[in-house]
Amino acid sequence: GNIVGAGHSGATALLISEIGSWTSPVNGLEAHSNAQDGVFIFYFRGPIGNVKAWRNTNAGLYLTSVTPVTAITPTVDTAEVFGNVYNIAVNSTHAMLLRNIVANGDTSFSSTHGLFLYAATTNFGIILENCDFSTVSGIKTANTNDITWGDSNTFAQIITKDCKFGAG
Repeated sequence: GNIVGAGHSGATALLISEIGSWTSPVNGLEAHSNAQDGVFIFYFRGPIGNVKAWRNTNAGLYLTSVTPVTAITPTVDTAEVFGNVYNIAVNSTHAMLLRNIVANGDTSFSSTHGLFLYAATTNFGIILENCDFSTVSGIKTANTNDITWGDSNTFAQIITKDCKFGAG
C-alpha cells in the first residue's frame, strides 16, 4: 500500500531523515494539499519510487543532502508532481538519478518551478532520464520554468536523457 499524508495545515506531510545508508526501495509515497512540503527527504541516500505529490504550498518532493554512501546512486524512479510551487526542490546534491518524472502546474495551482536548485549550493551529477516537464493535458498545465537556479551563486551539472521540456 501507499504511505499517504494529506491536508496538513502547517507542516510537511511526510518527513524522512536517514543518516546511515538504506538500500531497500521505499515505494508509494503520496502527499497532497499540505501547507508546506509534500515529501521531504533529508540525507537522501536510497531508492524511492512511485511518488505522487500535488497541490502543496512549497515543494512536492524536497531532496536535500543527497550523497551516495554505497555503490548505489540515490534514485527517484517514477514520480508525478504537479501544482506545487516547487515540484521538485533539490539542495546540496552529489550524484542523483531522477527517472520517469512528470512535473506540471495545474489549472487551480500553478507551478513556478519543475525542478528548483536552491541558492548558494552545489548540485552536481544530477541525471534526468525519461522525464516530462510541462506537457499540457487535462488539468495539467505548464510550469513557469522547468529548471530554475536559486541565484547566481548556484552551480549545477545536469545531464538529460530522453526528456521533454515545455515551459515557455
